[in-house]
Amino acid sequence: MKFTVQVFVLGQNLLSGCAAAYNKLAGCFCGKTTKSVNCFRVRMLHIIRKFSQVLPSGFREYLSSTQYVRHLRDGYRHRQILQKLEQRPGLKWHKMPDCPCKLLDAAALQIGDALFVFGGLQSANEVNRNVLKQDLQTGQWHTLGPLPDGLSDSHLAAATDGKRYIYLASGQLGGNCRPAVKSVYSYDTHDGTWRSLPDVPYARYAASLGLCGGKLHFIGGAAEDRWTPTDQHLSLSVNEGVAQETMWRTEIAIPIPGMHRGCVVLNDRLYVFGGQQGDFQPIPDDPECLCTNKTQEDYLASTFRLSADGSYWEKLADMPIAASHLEFSSVTWEGRIFALGGQIYKHPDEFYLKLTNVIQCYDPDTNEWIIYDYLAQSVKTCVVAQHNGELFYAGGQI
Repeated sequence: MKFTVQVFVLGQNLLSGCAAAYNKLAGCFCGKTTKSVNCFRVRMLHIIRKFSQVLPSGFREYLSSTQYVRHLRDGYRHRQILQKLEQRPGLKWHKMPDCPCKLLDAAALQIGDALFVFGGLQSANEVNRNVLKQDLQTGQWHTLGPLPDGLSDSHLAAATDGKRYIYLASGQLGGNCRPAVKSVYSYDTHDGTWRSLPDVPYARYAASLGLCGGKLHFIGGAAEDRWTPTDQHLSLSVNEGVAQETMWRTEIAIPIPGMHRGCVVLNDRLYVFGGQQGDFQPIPDDPECLCTNKTQEDYLASTFRLSADGSYWEKLADMPIAASHLEFSSVTWEGRIFALGGQIYKHPDEFYLKLTNVIQCYDPDTNEWIIYDYLAQSVKTCVVAQHNGELFYAGGQI
């Protein structure tokens, strides 16, 4: 697995594709890629070990390392993806300009023809502390400025009014396994200014945040131990980036606790779907929340909608594929919800991941999820947007 800076755009109206046209081809594409990459690795190791004897020792050690083979493999995989894009029927994906840095567990929301990205892990111990903006008309990226010192840089919860302001809450501050923070901020996309809002009463990793009916709804997430899923639901009245009350209110808990969920507002209703329970367990009583090598994750397919008066959660149809890390990989379009990719498995001992390239689509009129189509590759935590009938996604882990 690796973090990526790649950006893809679907160069066809999002609602005019046909999912069934290449269901089998998509599976074949993934299978051939895996087989080719494995064969490529074996061939390169043989070549490197044969010819590295005549090279200086330091360079010879690098060429013989798995790191170098991984670099070659990733380049080979990238070229194969681009070649396959041109061969696929149905929806056509096109490569766009790469974003300035790698992004994993970043927060990202769209306002108009711009996608705003906050933080993100660039590697296990390196974080992005800037706000990035992609112009969806040109595809070009711009760095807008740094995050406030107290704002987390990964595993954030975020929401927007869709016009000017973006709200960000809690999450992890720093790389590797680090403690979560309680801080909440609003960001003015017009002038780039920040405003501090009342802290949430408890720190959470990968919670959900939605703005509906003039209130921020802060839902679930992993507890301070990173491992325990929570079901708490809080609200805070806001207007134009300013809190209208001094503390968060307790609301009706979501029926199933979880984190790394998709969360969108559609037709003035708040939807929460997918996600997971469990993660790497922390070292007991470690103040830095450093992780052990113990993990067990269960993936969620459930979908919930908050009632119009906020008094209860309505259970809706399950997703076809239980997937997590959907918080900023979900988008609404023409009255439907689209969830892109996600993580569907982590081995509890060896920690390798299984990701998906499926685009899942929910229609609230029929209360039905379908497999709509497929991404250019399997990915989790990509950031997404839609503009003028085109679907964009960038970054994530592949």
